Amino acid sequence: MKFRVQQAILKFSAYYTLDLRALAIMRIGVAFLVLLDLYIRSDDLYAFYNTQGLLPTHLAFQFVGKPGIWSLCNFFQSFNWIIFLFIANVIFAILFLFGYKTRLSNLILWLLTLSFQNRNLFILQAGDDLLRLILFWGLFLPWQYYFSFEKKNLSILKPHALASVAYLLLIASVYFFSALLKNSPQWQTEGSAIYFALSLDTIKGAYGDWLYQFPWLMKTLTYFIYYLEFLIPILILWPSKNGKLRGLAFILILFTHSAFGIFLNVGLFYLISIVCALGLISKPTLDNFLSQSNKNSDMKSSNLNTFKYRLENFCIIICLTLSLSINFSSLNYVNYQPKKQIMYLVYFLRLDQYWGMFAPAVPNQNKWLVHEAFNGVGQTYDIKNNEPLVSFSKPNNFKIMFKNDRWRKYCENLQSNQFTFLQPIYCKFILRNWNEKHPEDKMTTLNLYSMNQIIYINYKSALVQKNILCVCDEN
Repeated sequence: MKFRVQQAILKFSAYYTLDLRALAIMRIGVAFLVLLDLYIRSDDLYAFYNTQGLLPTHLAFQFVGKPGIWSLCNFFQSFNWIIFLFIANVIFAILFLFGYKTRLSNLILWLLTLSFQNRNLFILQAGDDLLRLILFWGLFLPWQYYFSFEKKNLSILKPHALASVAYLLLIASVYFFSALLKNSPQWQTEGSAIYFALSLDTIKGAYGDWLYQFPWLMKTLTYFIYYLEFLIPILILWPSKNGKLRGLAFILILFTHSAFGIFLNVGLFYLISIVCALGLISKPTLDNFLSQSNKNSDMKSSNLNTFKYRLENFCIIICLTLSLSINFSSLNYVNYQPKKQIMYLVYFLRLDQYWGMFAPAVPNQNKWLVHEAFNGVGQTYDIKNNEPLVSFSKPNNFKIMFKNDRWRKYCENLQSNQFTFLQPIYCKFILRNWNEKHPEDKMTTLNLYSMNQIIYINYKSALVQKNILCVCDEN
């Protein structure tokens, strides 16, 4: 009986075991992404993570409604502690890149990534969720066997089908649940989702204006993407020994997200999506490019009953069940919400996920901020653009409004009715920052406005509406 169970596991593994070289390439790609993300964050450590910045420590978790989340960043109030954690993050990302003590560096890198994400949830997007989750599931994946400093014996490699299935379900969930959540006419009947996305000047990419000229092409691509998000999970999860269908899924993901990167300004989301799908590359494809052989099938079944192996599988099953339950609870027509005790564990591990990119519909409003400051004699000044005249007209170039996508996301959130507490903090931070850099031209008051313009179909839009968000002074 014991032998039959082991044989069944090995047979199942043959259909869902991923290529070790593909996993190693994904590990290297994920490490590079973490380093790139840290480089982007490095210039904004004080603004986004210091208690004197845009989110004081005591408010970090107070208004997010996620009990159980934690962050190493909050252990000490000193900004030097943030710098120390940031440097540690860089070091372990490099160790992870080269595959040195991969499991340990993976664990610490996940903890540090989770800590920085939890410290400021208002600058995150779906790509951050995917990066965090891929590092978590990587704790169970054998992605240290190639292109690393670790010397592993492939002949005693245990079957990793369950960990592979968890990884495959993660990638499949991104597209499957994203498609299910896109239940608006924009996606299903009008075909106008891409039109509205390209109408949002804050995220329109370098070549977005070109595509924006062709309504028929935008409509066609809307339907194509919508149905593609149903097809990709099928290709990923279909049983396959050589993984050719999963390889096809990767090609579709590669071209789809490359197009997103060309036409939309979505930060690192498109790169994260591509890199996290590298594990889907099939064995025949890699055989054409790499000379190293893959010996996944040459395994000893005697390792299947070790306590460590069984404990890992138990943890995978629990976490996989939690992840799937969270995804299904995000659907409006599913009458299920996990209990608070379960959500505490979910938030503690940060297994929460919501793949509602542009769902259920793409926003139909252009929004931007205007910073009207006054000096001691009542003269006005635009302290955001460093100009003496304050303009409430729609900007000609939205790309220069934000230093990076983190700032764009933060400004988007502070204009939300859900996070109004961010507005006075941001207002005082901008005013204080200006006065520190321009002591000869100090401002006493700042009026923060939100400018809104509703977008309609057929290239039409409403008049710009001006709303005051906050008034703050230098005290």
